[in-house]
Amino acid sequence: MPFFNRLSFFILGIIIGVLIIFISLQQRKDNLTFNYLPNNRVKNYLIKNDILFSPKSLCKMSCLGLDTISLSEYISKGSIDFKKSKIRGYTDKLYYLSFESDNMNIREDSYLVFGTRGDSVTLVDVWFNFGTPSSYISGHQGNIFCNHCD
Repeated sequence: MPFFNRLSFFILGIIIGVLIIFISLQQRKDNLTFNYLPNNRVKNYLIKNDILFSPKSLCKMSCLGLDTISLSEYISKGSIDFKKSKIRGYTDKLYYLSFESDNMNIREDSYLVFGTRGDSVTLVDVWFNFGTPSSYISGHQGNIFCNHCD
């Protein structure tokens, strides 16, 4: 078989294969994601599971005027701090999610602490470091520290 004949069959096979892959990927319901890095895998796990709230975290979130609906936004924009997290050798794993938000003036050293046990995920604690006074957030000067939540 001459070289150009083999080359034409090869290119035809490549084109058919690319078309099949393109069509099959277009019919997916979810976007194709590659969560190979540990940070992305943990964030994906936290977003996909139902999150339970500890009384302390609910108290702090209501005290700071934050909504639990925007929690998935905080998770997707944040990054897991594996140095602070307690994951190896613990049955109850704690993940520290650090994040910052420009629209709420939250600095990077703010944390959401998630606990996992089996298949359940719990928001254990919330710690925010605001770049402006608390009156910007909740209107009450004393609410930033939430002393009654500890």
